[in-house]
Amino acid sequence: MTHPIRREPSRHPSDRRRRPVFERARWAALGSTALGPIALGLAACLSAASCVLVYESEFLVRFDAEPETRAQLVAIEYEVRGSDGATESVARVDVADLGGLPSSPLPIRPLGGDWHRSFLVTARALRDAGGGALEPFNERSFRAAFAPRGPGGRQEYTLTFSDDCILFQRACAADETCIDGRCEPIPFVSPNGPREAHEPLRVVTVDSAEALADAVADARFGDEIVVEPGSYELTRNLRTARGGSADAPIVVRARTPGTAILRYSGEEPAEVFVITHPYWVIDGLDIEGHCLADQDCDHAVHVSGSGRYTVLRNNRFADFNQIVHVNPASDGRTPDDGILEGNVLECTRPRPSSVSTSVTGLRFQGASRWIFRDNVFRDVLYDGHGSTGAYFLGTSEGLVLERNLVEVRGELPVGSSFLGLSFGTVAAGQQRGLVLRNTIVRSGGVAIQNCESCRVEHTLVVGDLDLRAGVELTVIGALVTGRRRVAAASTVDERESVFERPLAELVVDPEDDLRPLPSVPTLASDVADDLCGDPRPSRRTAGPLEPSSACRGTDAPRARRLP
Repeated sequence: MTHPIRREPSRHPSDRRRRPVFERARWAALGSTALGPIALGLAACLSAASCVLVYESEFLVRFDAEPETRAQLVAIEYEVRGSDGATESVARVDVADLGGLPSSPLPIRPLGGDWHRSFLVTARALRDAGGGALEPFNERSFRAAFAPRGPGGRQEYTLTFSDDCILFQRACAADETCIDGRCEPIPFVSPNGPREAHEPLRVVTVDSAEALADAVADARFGDEIVVEPGSYELTRNLRTARGGSADAPIVVRARTPGTAILRYSGEEPAEVFVITHPYWVIDGLDIEGHCLADQDCDHAVHVSGSGRYTVLRNNRFADFNQIVHVNPASDGRTPDDGILEGNVLECTRPRPSSVSTSVTGLRFQGASRWIFRDNVFRDVLYDGHGSTGAYFLGTSEGLVLERNLVEVRGELPVGSSFLGLSFGTVAAGQQRGLVLRNTIVRSGGVAIQNCESCRVEHTLVVGDLDLRAGVELTVIGALVTGRRRVAAASTVDERESVFERPLAELVVDPEDDLRPLPSVPTLASDVADDLCGDPRPSRRTAGPLEPSSACRGTDAPRARRLP
C-alpha cells in the first residue's frame, strides 16, 4: 500500500533562494531536510545559468523515464544517504521545474572537505494520488563516490525509471533495486567513469582475528580487506552486513595466497564466512575447521539469500562437513551468478561417523548461473557412510562446471562409499542447461537426475555415468570407464564417447599422466580448449586432454597449490 505525500507548491526557478550556495539553512526554504555533510543541490540547477558552475568535486544526476512512467510522473523525491546508511539529505522537486525529461542535471556536492566520501542515492517517482497528494510508484537506487578534487572531479550519471519497475520495488531487498523488472544489487557508479580494474576505494589491513571480524562487519562497497600472513584463531563466524557492487566489490584477500590461515575453533557451529549480501570476493585464504566437535564444523563458506555475484577464488578450504554451502534464503531469494574458481576443497581425514549431516565438498541448492572452474575436490570422505565430491539439488539454470578435478587418493574407509558428482538426485527440482566439460572425476562416477537440455563434454569419468529419471542429455567426447546407465524416462544424444573401458586403455598412466592414448577417438566439437586451458587442434580428442596437452590431468592446473 502506498502512502500519499502532501504536495507542496512549486517555486519559480528564478526564486533567489535557489542560488548555488550550500549552507544547510537553504534546505529549509525547499521544505526539505539536510541532516549531514552531503548536500544535494537540487535548487541550484532549476535555472540553466546555475548549472554552468564547475566545482572541485561534484556529482551531476539527470533523470529520465520510459514512456508509461513518464506519462504519470509529476515529481521526484531524492534521498542521499552516507556510507553508514544514515539519511543525510532529502529533497523533492516538480518535473516541470526540471524542464521535463530528460531533466537538467541536479548536483550532489560535498561540504566541509568530505569530497572523498561515498553515498547512496534513492530516487522515487511520484504521481498524483488525488486531493493534492502525491504517491511513489517507481524507485531506483545507485551508489557512488565523489571523484578527487580538481580537474576531472565532475561526474555525470543518468538514472532512468523503467516501466517494468512500476510498483515492483516492494519485492526487492534493502540492498537491491529494480532494474528492468528484476531485483538487482544496487549498482555502483564509479568516480571518473567505468574502471578498467576493481581498484579499491578503501584498503583495510588486518593482522588479528579480532581486526578481521571487525573489518568484515564494517565493510562497505569498494573495500579491500588485506589479511597479513599468519595464523588466525577464529572463535566466531564472519557475517556480511552490507554488499558491494559490480564496480566496487568487497574483497577479503590474503596479502600472499596461502600465508593467511584461518582456523575456526568457536563454540557456535562453523560457517566461517556467511555471505548474504552481493558482490563479495574471498581470495587466497586458507580456512580450516578445528571445531570443538566435528558435528559443528558445518561450512567454511555459506552463501545464501542476497549473496549474488559472490566470488570464491584461489582458496583452500579444509575439514568441514559441507565445505561450501550455497542455498536460497527462507523468503526465496537466491544467491545467483557466483563463481567458485581455483580452490582446493578437501578433508585431511575422513569426517567421523559421529557427524549426523551429509558430507560433501560442495552443497549447492537452487541458485543459477554459477561457474565452477579449476577447482580440486579431494578426499571428501565420511567414515562408514556415503559422501559426495559435490552435489547439486533443487532447481537451477545455467550452471557451468569446467576444468575441475574430483578425486579420492588411497582406499575408502571400511563401510564408506563415494560419489564424485551428483546432480538432482537428492531432492525435488530440475537442472536446466547444465554444462559439465573438461573435467576429471577420478573416483565415484557421476549421477544425474531431472536435467533438461544438459551437456557432458570432453570429460573423463572413472566409474559409472548414471542417468536417472527425467534426463535430457547430450554426451560429446566423454571417456567413461564404467557403465552408462539410462533410466527409461531419459534420453541421451551420444557422440564419439567411450564407455566400459579400463582407464589403462585410455590414458598414458592411470596414476601419473591422464593424457589420452593414440587409440582414443577424435571428433569435431565446439569445445575449443582443454583441461589445461590450452587451445585444442581442429580435430579434438575425446576426454579433457589432448596428447599434446601441457598438463597431465593429475591436478587442476590453475587451482591453489597446497602449502
